[in-house]
This record gives sequence, structure tokens and C-alpha cells, in this order.
Amino acid sequence: MSMISSGTTCFLEAGGPHPDEMGRAANDVGIRGIIALNTCDKDGPGGLLPKSHIRSTKACLTENEALVLRWSDHPRVNAWLSLRQILVNSEDLRVSMWHLANQLNTTIHTHLSEGTYEIDYTIDNYNLRPPAYLKKLGIFDHRMHLGHSAMLNDHDLQLYMESNVSASHCAYQDYFISPHRFYEMVTGGVMVGLGTGSSASRGNSDLFQVAHYAVLGQAIEYGTPFLAGMPIDYKDMLKFAIGNGARAARLEHKIGSLEVGKCADIVLCESDSIDNFFCDDELHALSSMTTGRNVKTVIVDGNIIMENRKFLTVDEECIKSRSKILYRKLQNKFSEISSI
Repeated sequence: MSMISSGTTCFLEAGGPHPDEMGRAANDVGIRGIIALNTCDKDGPGGLLPKSHIRSTKACLTENEALVLRWSDHPRVNAWLSLRQILVNSEDLRVSMWHLANQLNTTIHTHLSEGTYEIDYTIDNYNLRPPAYLKKLGIFDHRMHLGHSAMLNDHDLQLYMESNVSASHCAYQDYFISPHRFYEMVTGGVMVGLGTGSSASRGNSDLFQVAHYAVLGQAIEYGTPFLAGMPIDYKDMLKFAIGNGARAARLEHKIGSLEVGKCADIVLCESDSIDNFFCDDELHALSSMTTGRNVKTVIVDGNIIMENRKFLTVDEECIKSRSKILYRKLQNKFSEISSI
């Protein structure tokens, strides 16, 4: 609901413990998206994972396959395979999951190059950085969607360009990790879209704000130090958010532009609020001044999901009320565990 209310019509989820519930919620709300199972077949260094998150390698493969097949015929919500991260996945699982992706003709959602700890881990264990390690395994190709991809050196970046992988730049989070090479990735033809990193990152899912962050981040990295202005302006970043997002989702034949034969996923934004009232350039106002609060109506697959900021598919007040109760229970449970 947060995504819809701020103008996002399609999401890619890296993996949760209850993906079918996520799919049910997406179906009820009316959004388009791809769900995944949080997939770990070993604990990471330090043994920090809850035991409920760790499955056997065989169970990981079986449950991922079953999830993809269960959601294969849904018109809006489908599932991808998942590898949570190199540190919590065995090499056997990585290679076997890639073979399964080929068998099912689907994609693997994973996190890559998102921290120094991960790079240190692959260098210490395989004498290679993460992209080069996956390339050596023979699985770094069009089957891979790579979250964050924040810490790339020149060789890493070249592998991204050569291998037809896709990626997501989560601007709320990634600039806390390192400078992001988004500009070089998009100019090099990499399918890299924008992501929020979920509402856990800043408490909202506003992709308009993410695009604004990304413009400023790239200006600071590639423009300001050289008195070169903005390498990617607001209008182009909005196009990347929409078009490259569709490509990364492998849905460019269905969404990403308004064309005959494509799905009617449409976001209508107000133009008469006081903060953008005096702009007569609609594209400039949409790309640089609009945020999620300016979204008025959202249409997915030709169906009106939210009209004049009122949800037509679910009872917003009921969901808020239930969520408050459940959240308090979770907080109390967490406090009890923390005090032990």
C-alpha cells in the first residue's frame, strides 16, 4: 500500500520468510510484483542468523521451485528464485540454483557487492571479488538480478557490462555504503533500475524521492568535483527509474511505457499543489518537484487501485488498525527477548 500510495506500480522483492503471504497481500492490493523466498542454506560468519532462516540445500531448491511454479500463472504477481547473499549460501546451492533458473526459465534475485565484509569474504575464501567469483562459477549472466551492486571496481563494472546481468540502485542506502557507479552502468548498457531497499530503510517506499537522491548522488560523485554539473538530470533519472526498472524486471514487453499492446500501469499526479503550482514544464515538475505525496490516482493493469488517494481494493483503516496491534505485539516480544 505504501508503494501504491507513492506511485510505484511494480516491485522486485529480494526475499522474505513468508513469500506467499507477500504475494497474497500484493494480489489483494492490486500491485504488480515479483516475490521471492529468503534463501539461506548456511549461517554467516558469527552465527547471527535465526535457525528458522536456515534450510538444507535440497530444501532451498525444492521450496524455491515450488514457489515459482505456484505463482507462474498469476497475471500480476510472480516469483523468482533467490540467493540471499554469498555469505549465507553454499557454492553447491549457487550453482544448483542457476541450473534450476535455466530449467524454469526464470531469474535469481540476490545481493552482491553491498559491503566490505562481502568483498573481504570472497577474497579470503576464493581469491576473487564477488562478481569475478560468480563469473568463474559460470553463473554471472542474464539469470542474475543483483541488489545494491554498490562497491564495484573497474573490473567488476566491466563484468556487469559484458554479462547481461541486471541490478538495482537503492539510493536511500547505497550512498551510506560507498559511491555508486550508476552513471557508468547506465551509459554502459547495464539494466540497472532504482529501488527503495524497502520501507525498513527510511520508513517509506517513495521512488520519486529515491530518484532525487540518485540525481544528487551522481552529481556529487561525477559532476561537482569537476565543475561538470549533473551527469544525469532529473528528467533522465525518471526515465531510468521507469524504463530500466521494467527491463530489470524482465517485463519491458509489458510495462515501462504507454504503448498499444502493453499493460495500462498509469500514475496520475497533481499539478496544482502550492509547491509545484508555478511550473509550466510538466516533465520538469514531475521529475524534480513531485514526490509520493503528489500521487493522486494509480492504475495497474487497467484497474484503478487508488483514486484521489483513497484505496478501492482494500480497507485502509482496518489494515492500519490491525497493523498497530500486531506491531505492538512484535515490539513487546522483541523487548522480552532482548531482556533475556
